[in-house]
Amino acid sequence: MIKLLVLPPGINLVLLLFVGVLWFKRRTMSLLLLAFTFLLTYCLATPFVASKLLQHLEAEFEPLNISERDQIKAEAIVVLGAGRHSQAAEFSGKDAPSAFGLERMLYAAHLVKQLQLPLAVAGGAVFDPKMESEASIMSRYFLEYFHIITRWQEGSSRNTWENAINSGKTFGKDVSTILLVTHSWHMKRAKACFEKAGFTVIPAPTRFSSDSLPVALNLIPSANALSKSTYALHEYIGFLWYRLVYF
Repeated sequence: MIKLLVLPPGINLVLLLFVGVLWFKRRTMSLLLLAFTFLLTYCLATPFVASKLLQHLEAEFEPLNISERDQIKAEAIVVLGAGRHSQAAEFSGKDAPSAFGLERMLYAAHLVKQLQLPLAVAGGAVFDPKMESEASIMSRYFLEYFHIITRWQEGSSRNTWENAINSGKTFGKDVSTILLVTHSWHMKRAKACFEKAGFTVIPAPTRFSSDSLPVALNLIPSANALSKSTYALHEYIGFLWYRLVYF
C-alpha cells in the first residue's frame, strides 16, 4: 500500500493534494510545490529520463554470453516470478503469468534449451496464500507451452528476499551456483538477495532498455515512459529498503 503512494502516479497525486491544502493559507509555497510537481511529472514521463534511470540500474550487467557455455558452471536456472494475470477469462478463468513474467519465462526457456540445465521457479501468492502460487503457474506454462519440466518450485515467497531465502531451503545442498533470470533493472537487487542467501550468482538479465528514439521525441512525455520511470524508482526505493531491513 505504501509503495502506491511513493511511486508515480501516487506521489504526484499526493503532492497535488498538498498544493490544494496549502493554497488557502500559503499561496507562495503552494505555487512552488505545484511547479515542482509539474516538473517532476514531466521529467519522469519523458523517454530520456526514464531511459537514464533504467540504464543506471542495468549498467553493471551485460547479456549472458552463452557462446562460452563450457565456462558457465551453474547447476540450475532460477527464474523469478513477476506477478500474475488473475482469473484470465481467455484462459478459462485460470491465473496466468503477467507480461513481465512471460518475458522472463521466454528467456529462461531459451537458456534451458541452449544450456541443458535444470529449471527452478520462484514466486508465491503475495496477497492470498490460498491462491495458486506464481511458481505453480509458471510451471504449468513451462510444461504446456515450452514443453519444459520444472525440477524445483519455490512457492511460498512474497518478495525477492524471500525468493532467495526459500530457494535455499528448496534446493538444500543440491545447488550452490545458479543462473538467475530476471529483468535487467531488477537484477541488482535480486543478485544481492541470492548472494546473501549463500548462492553464487551468474546474472542472466533480460529486456535491456535502449535509446532508439530521435532526440526530439525523447523529450515528449508519454505514459510508457512514466511506467518505465516507475519501474526504476521501485528498484531504487526497494534496494534502499532492503539495505535497511535485510542486508
